[in-house]
Formats: sequence, structure tokens, C-alpha cells
Amino acid sequence: MNNGAALHASGHFRYLAAGAAYSGGVVVEPGFGIEAWQFAEPRDLAEAFEWLDRQTAGNRLGPTALVGLHLRVPRPLTVDEFASLNRYYLAHLDARGLLTDGRSPVARTTVVEEDGSPTPAVAVIFLLAPRVSLARPDFVMSGVSEASRGFTPDRITAHGDYSDRGLAAKRDAVLDVVRDRFKALRIAPDAPLNLNVYTKFEVRELRSHLERALPGVRRTGYTRQPALPPVLGLDFEVDCARVSRWRLID
Repeated sequence: MNNGAALHASGHFRYLAAGAAYSGGVVVEPGFGIEAWQFAEPRDLAEAFEWLDRQTAGNRLGPTALVGLHLRVPRPLTVDEFASLNRYYLAHLDARGLLTDGRSPVARTTVVEEDGSPTPAVAVIFLLAPRVSLARPDFVMSGVSEASRGFTPDRITAHGDYSDRGLAAKRDAVLDVVRDRFKALRIAPDAPLNLNVYTKFEVRELRSHLERALPGVRRTGYTRQPALPPVLGLDFEVDCARVSRWRLID
């Protein structure tokens, strides 16, 4: 990941370059906010992009309004399966002209939802919308797992260690990356936010560490979801966002 955020060609937001399939996060430029559109039930990936096309058809931003997405998969994936999913996802972005030098500027979280759709499905879509200047800018940060350096066991923090010490190491590794992304996006750590923690394990002193890393959690709290990161061998993930409006789609 780059140390700083790049201005998107549209001039509407800045993003952190990361992997090819998703950026590290997005923060709006003045004059724009972010609206979160949550499906009542996650929709198949292709259907969700068709909804995006219809939703943005009369919008001067068009599909380039897309700045973030929460994706669900039905089971943990192998590294090769995750790569295949990313290629399929990138094809949808490419068809809409959303790639920058072959890479996605769009933020993305992918987690396992075992009782959900049998195919990759979209739970939330984050879209740009014109706004008067906000006191604090809206942003979407991609999910961060304990595998920020790769998916091989030697690059996963405390791989296979479910002791209190191992889970604490995973927590701390993830929060270190989250803090770095806040700095790179120039977001104040005390900003109010929607923060999600995805894990099936009880992590000791989780709230106090979240509050220490991101003081905004003291005011807005966080949501712990009994889910896992998308790749086999991963156990802990965090994402967060600040949006101007949250909408539910029946």
C-alpha cells in the first residue's frame, strides 16, 4: 500500500492503492458525501451490479459513484478460489470503466456468511452523492484481516493460534493497519464511525483496544458479527465507514 492517498481521476475522492481487486479505503473530497445502500437480503454479485446500473443511470456520476462494497461468500475460500472471485469481480468493474491502470480504487470488505446466499453476494453498496461541505469527510475503509502481508501461514499473524495471546496478536496486528490507513486518508481517529468486527472468537479486552486505537468508538460503539474473513486460515477482520445516509433496499 502507498503511504498516501491518491486523488481519483474524477476529483471526487481520494483512495489508498492496495491490491488489484480493492483499495485500502476511500475518503470524499469537499462537495461530496457517501450514502450506504443496504440490501434487505444480500444480492447475487451480478444482480447487485445491475441494480447499480439502474440506480446511477440518471446520475451525472454514473457508475463512478461506486466507492465501496460489502461482499459475502458462503464459505471460507482457498487462495486460488479467492483469486478467481477477484477476477470475476474485477470484470464487473472493468465493464463499467471503474478500473485505474487495471486496479480497483473501490473499497471492499469480503466476509463469510455461511447461512446466506450460496453464491458471492453483495450486502451493502456505498455511493457518492453531492453534499454541502461536511464538518468531517465521509469515508469507507476496506476490511483488514491479520493477513495484511499475504495468505501463506508465515504471513498470517498468529496463524492457527486461538489462545488469548494469539487472538490478541491478531487484534493488535489488524488495529495497527487500521490506524495506518486513518493516517494515510487523513481521517481523525476520533471521528464518529460505523465499525464492524468480524470473528467467531472471544477476543479479550477488545473494546478497550478499539477505543484506544479509534477514540470515536467511545461515542459510536461497534458491531461484532459472528463471521470470518474470506480466506481459509483467517479469523479476525475489521472494517469501518462514516456515511451521510444509510438506506435499506427491500
